[in-house]
Amino acid sequence: MLEVEKDPELRVIRGFIFDEQAANGLPAQTTRSKTFECIRLGDRGGFAAQLSELQTRRASAASEWIWDDCLVFLLLIANARFGGGQPVISKILSLRRETINAALQRINETFDSILRGEFAVEGEYAFLKCVYRSVTEKWVPDETECVKLYRQLTQPGFYLQLEPFLRLLALRAFDLVIERRTPGASLSWEQVFVKLQEDTGKLTVLQFFKLLRHLKLSVICLIIASLTAIFSAGMALSAFLRDVGAAKNVQVQKPKP
Repeated sequence: MLEVEKDPELRVIRGFIFDEQAANGLPAQTTRSKTFECIRLGDRGGFAAQLSELQTRRASAASEWIWDDCLVFLLLIANARFGGGQPVISKILSLRRETINAALQRINETFDSILRGEFAVEGEYAFLKCVYRSVTEKWVPDETECVKLYRQLTQPGFYLQLEPFLRLLALRAFDLVIERRTPGASLSWEQVFVKLQEDTGKLTVLQFFKLLRHLKLSVICLIIASLTAIFSAGMALSAFLRDVGAAKNVQVQKPKP
């Protein structure tokens, strides 16, 4: 997650996404940072003022700011908390639909689903819906949703193709799956991972600690309590960890509209 560490805005937003104390704000200079500050401070009036400014702002598919996935995600969260944002978000998504980039089209479809309140864990970017719900309504995935998320997130190469903010959300979604399956639940860690991915592959110690680097402390504690099961998690999880480790050496170019 070196991209997040290098980006002062994403560092703060990461704490918010991972349900940690967002004590630090952002310099209110960009549309993204202003939106985040409204959410952090519970500033309904500030968000209404920002919506008014965005509504009158001249924008087109050539406007760079409308392609900021982080901004769109934050606008969706602010809309859930304060209301009134649907016209502006719809306008932005309408402009984004002009892209011919297939990946961006699927991301836009997911944002559209969130705006409509459709949260089925389906499609390549369903993890966006899951993290959105975890932030706005303290949602946790059920067993079936955990299976779907796990299989999606551990597809070889999936993590590497994402840009930094989406990688952040993918890691949080993986975090949610781990948190959901705590030791002492109806299934043990070993049963959960066997059920999720019936493979005979093994995680190396190095891969295990790569995983720990990116998860919340509470999740790490749960994992440590079940080391034996984690080391038999399977080849899909192993591939996911390789992608996480490799990502620090990959510079992702934002897809062109």
